[in-house]
Amino acid sequence: MQYTVVWFLSGGNINGNTASIQDVVNHGDTVSFSKYKPVRTNYIFNGWSSNISATSGSTAGHSAPIT
Repeated sequence: MQYTVVWFLSGGNINGNTASIQDVVNHGDTVSFSKYKPVRTNYIFNGWSSNISATSGSTAGHSAPIT
């Protein structure tokens, strides 16, 4: 089984792409938090989080297995 992981950029961009980015992940695999690092003028990227209201997150390591 495969799952789609969606990276929401929240107004930032990755290589000029402002839409969300998607990766297909196999069941039980992890995703790397360092794979994408968006930029946004006048903002500092504090990391990825599963909470849309988060004020911090992770920029290194991997997620828990995707299930």
